[in-house]
Amino acid sequence: MIPFILLPLLFFLPGLAIILWITPRKCGLFSLLIESAGLSLVVMALVAQVGFWLDLHFSISIVWLLLAAGVVSTATAVRVRKPEIGIHKEDWIGLGLLAVVTAWRFYQIDGMALPAWVDSVHHTLIVQSILAAGGLPQDLTPILPVPFFYHYVFHVFSAVFSALGHIQPYQAVLWVGQAVNALAVLGVYRLSLVLWGDYRKAGLAVLLAGFVLEMPAFYLAWGRYTLLTGLALLPLALASAWEVRVKNDPLQWLKLALFTSGVFLSHYLAGIILILAVFLLLLFDYLERKKASGWKFAWNILLGSCAGVLLALPWLWRAWSFTRRYAQITTDQFSMDSWDAWINLLGPWRNGLTLIIGLAGLVWVIGKPGKRWLAVWSLGLLFLSLPLGLRWGPFRPDHFSILLWLPAALLAAYAAVDGADWLARKFINPLPWVTLAACSVGLIVWGQVEMSHLVDDRMILGGSADIRAAEWVQQNTPEESRFLINTTLWQTASYRGVDGGYWLPVLAGRQTVLPPAMYGYGSAEYIHQINDWAERANRLTTCDDNFWGLVDQAALDYVYISDGHGSLQVEALRDCPGLTEEYNQDGIHILSIQP
Repeated sequence: MIPFILLPLLFFLPGLAIILWITPRKCGLFSLLIESAGLSLVVMALVAQVGFWLDLHFSISIVWLLLAAGVVSTATAVRVRKPEIGIHKEDWIGLGLLAVVTAWRFYQIDGMALPAWVDSVHHTLIVQSILAAGGLPQDLTPILPVPFFYHYVFHVFSAVFSALGHIQPYQAVLWVGQAVNALAVLGVYRLSLVLWGDYRKAGLAVLLAGFVLEMPAFYLAWGRYTLLTGLALLPLALASAWEVRVKNDPLQWLKLALFTSGVFLSHYLAGIILILAVFLLLLFDYLERKKASGWKFAWNILLGSCAGVLLALPWLWRAWSFTRRYAQITTDQFSMDSWDAWINLLGPWRNGLTLIIGLAGLVWVIGKPGKRWLAVWSLGLLFLSLPLGLRWGPFRPDHFSILLWLPAALLAAYAAVDGADWLARKFINPLPWVTLAACSVGLIVWGQVEMSHLVDDRMILGGSADIRAAEWVQQNTPEESRFLINTTLWQTASYRGVDGGYWLPVLAGRQTVLPPAMYGYGSAEYIHQINDWAERANRLTTCDDNFWGLVDQAALDYVYISDGHGSLQVEALRDCPGLTEEYNQDGIHILSIQP
C-alpha cells in the first residue's frame, strides 16, 4: 500500500511547491494537478543535473529533506499568494478522467512481473546506476563500459520512487511508466482546453488517446518510457506557450521554461518537435497578426523557450559530444515492405478511423486563424513518419509514426465535436450528437476489448520464474560469474536476449555474453566483440566445438536456459561432459561449466 500512496505524493508535491508561485492566483484544480505532476518530473531532473555537475550525491535522507522543503514551499505559497482554486465543470470532468485513465493503465499491467521487451532492461539498469551513484552516474560500469549521457527524467523519478518506497527498480520502472502514460493522455486534456476552450473536445480527445488509439498505450509493450515522458510534458509545454500568447502574465514564461527543459531532458526527439511547434506558432502569429502588440507575447514565448533550452543545455551538450556522429541525414533503400511496416504502425482499424477523422480536423483547422500552426505541425510529423527513404538520424520514420496519436486525438476530437455542432444547428436535430455519442462509446468499447492485454508473450522476456532464478543466482554464484544466454538478431547490427537470462545483469548483477542494448554506445572494438559473441551464441544448438570455443573466449561460467526460448535448449546439454545442472525450476535451467 505504501508505494501507491508514495507515487501520487511524488507526482504532485514537488511540482505543487513550484506551480503555486508562478501560476495565476485564480486557477482550476485539474490544470493545477496535471501541471504539478509534470513539474515534479522536471524539478527532480533539474536537481539531478545540478548534482551531476557539482558532484553532489543524494542520500535518502537528503531526498526526504527536499520533499519536506517542498511542503514548506507549498504552505508558504498558499499563505502568501492565497490562490483561488476553482472546481468547475471541466475540472470535475478532468478529475474523473484522471481516475479512470490511471486505473485503466494500471489494469493493463495486471500480471506483469517485469517490464516488457528490450528497452526496459537498460531503463532498469540506468535506475540502478542512479541509485548506486546517489545521482546521475558518469557511466554504467560495472555492467556496461559506456558513458552515461541518456535522456534521464524518467529514470531519476523512478529511482526516487524506488529508494523511498523500498521497491525493486524494475517494479518502479513498470509502475512509474504507467503513471506517466496516464499523464501523457491527461496532458492532452490540458492542451485541448487551452486551445479549443471546449471541455467536450478536450474530454473526447482524452477518451480517444486513452481508450481508442493504440498509442501511447502500446509503449508499454516496447518499454518506450523515455519518449513517453517527453510526450507527457510536451502538451503541458505547448499549453503554457499558448497561454503566454493569449495572457498578459509575466510569470507564464517561467512555466514554459521549466516544461521546455523537461521535454528536452526526457527525450531529444520530443524536444525537437516541441521547438518545431513553437517556431510554427510564432511564424503564423507573425503572418496572421502583424501587430506590434502581439510581439510582446512572442518575446515572452521566445524567452521561455530559450530559457528552457538553456536549463537543459549542459546535459544536451554532453549528449551531443557522444552522439554527434549519429546526427546525419541518410538515404535508405526504398521498398514496399517499408510501407507495410508504416501501415502496421498506424495500428488497427479503429486507429485508421480516428486518423481519418483527424485528417478531416486538420483540413478544418487550416482555415482557423490562430490554429493553423497546429495543422502544419501535424502535417510535418506525418511527413516525417513516411517511409520515403530519408532518415533524419539518429531518429527513424517509425519514431515519428508512433507520435501521431497526439495530433490525431486533438484534431479528431475537434472535427467530431465541431461537425456534430454544425449539423445539429443546421438541421435543428439532436441526431448528430446521438450519433457522435454512440460512435464514441463503440470505439471506446472496441479499444478496451482489444487493449485490455497489450503485451503478448513475444514481448515478455522475463517473469516471476526468472526473478526467482535471479535470486538463486545472486545467492549461489560468485559475483564475477559470467553467463551464456540465448540471443537473436534484433535491429540493424545489434542483438538482444530472448528470455530472462537477458535480465541477469540487472536482476542479479551478473555479466552475460550479451549485455543490455546500450552496449551500442561503447567503443567500436567493444561493440564488435559483443556482436561476435552474440552471433555465435545465436547459432548454438549443442555442446560442440563452437560451444566450447565461445565458452573459452568469453570466459563463461554458467548457462541460463528457458524452456522453449532460443536455439540452445537443455535437452541438448544434459549429457555433455563438463556441464552440471544446478537449478531447475519453472522451466528455468542453470548449468555450471567446468571446462
